[in-house]
Amino acid sequence: MHDHIHQLTLAASQALLDRLVQFEQRIAHCDVPDDLMTTAHKVIMRSCTSCGTCHPITLLCQNKACQECRGYKTYVLRRKIVDAISSQGKRLSHIVTMVFPGKAVPITSLSSKHIATLRQNFAKLRDRKCFKSPVLGGFYFIEIDFDLISFTARPHMHVILETKEVSKQKPIDFSKVKTAWLRLTGVSCEAPYALERNSVEDIKHVVSYITKQENGQENAIETLINLHDDIRKESTFVETDVPDEYAAYAGTVKRMLNYLTYVFNKALRKQRRSGFFGTWRNQKRKMSQGSVQGENKGMTISEGGLNNEKNSWKGVPWTCRSCGAHEYVIV
Repeated sequence: MHDHIHQLTLAASQALLDRLVQFEQRIAHCDVPDDLMTTAHKVIMRSCTSCGTCHPITLLCQNKACQECRGYKTYVLRRKIVDAISSQGKRLSHIVTMVFPGKAVPITSLSSKHIATLRQNFAKLRDRKCFKSPVLGGFYFIEIDFDLISFTARPHMHVILETKEVSKQKPIDFSKVKTAWLRLTGVSCEAPYALERNSVEDIKHVVSYITKQENGQENAIETLINLHDDIRKESTFVETDVPDEYAAYAGTVKRMLNYLTYVFNKALRKQRRSGFFGTWRNQKRKMSQGSVQGENKGMTISEGGLNNEKNSWKGVPWTCRSCGAHEYVIV
C-alpha cells in the first residue's frame, strides 16, 4: 500500500475517486491536450572553462505545474526577493504578510480574466488611503488553489509589505483594509502577520512559502499525481490490501490530472503573477555574486530549471561545484 492511499484511508480515497468520476462526466465534452504532462525534459550542458566539468541545464517545459524543471528559476526569484528586503536596508521589524483572495469559481469557469481582475483589484487597493498611507512597498505573488471536493478554483495573492511603522504597532488598520477589499472583490482578506523573530531566516521561510507555486507546487494536482501513481503501482502487485476495482480508476484520475493541469496553465498564460510595487519597484535588486555562489554550493538543483525562451540563466552568477571557477561555455 503506498503512502498517499494510506494517508487518505480507503474510505476517503473511494469518496474522492467517486467525486472525480462525477466531475469527469461534467468535462466529457472538453478537448484537453495531454502534452503538458511532460515525461522528458530537454537538457543542455554547461562546461567549466577551468576544469572542463560538465553541468546539466534542464530547460523549462511549458507546464507551470511541473516540479522537475523549475528549481533554478524559483531560486533566482526567491533570491531577488530576499535581496530586495535584506540588502536594501529594509527594517525587518516593519515587514508583514497578507493574503488577498479572489472569489472561488467553478474550475470549468476559471480563466486568465480572474487572474487579471485579482491583480487589478489589488492595484486599486494600493491607491486607497487605508493601504497607501501605512505601506511603503512590497512584493506580490498570485496562486491558484483547486478544491477537489467542491471542484472550485480560488485565485489569491500572497503579499509581503514594508510598513512605515513597526509591525508590532499594527500600522495597518485591518478593519478598513478588509472593508475595502470586500467592496472590491466580495470576499474578505486575511489579517496581516508580522515576522516571528524579525530575522533573515524568517524572510527566507516566508518567501519560500509564498512562491511555492513558482516551483510547480499545487496541492490538488500533487494529490492526483500521487493517487494516479499509487493506483498504477498497486495494480501491478498480486498481494495487496487495495481492492482490485481501484485499478479501474487510473484512467479517470489521469484525465482529471490532465484537465486540472490544462486549466492551471491556461489561466496563467501570459499573465503577470508576481511583481514589486511602491518603493520597492524602482530599486536595484541585483543579486550579489557572493550570495548566489554561497547558496549554490549546497543546492542539488542549482543547475536545473532554466528558461529556454528568455535564457534567464545567462548573466546569473555561477560557480563550478568541482573547482570553484565562474566561467563556462555551452556545449
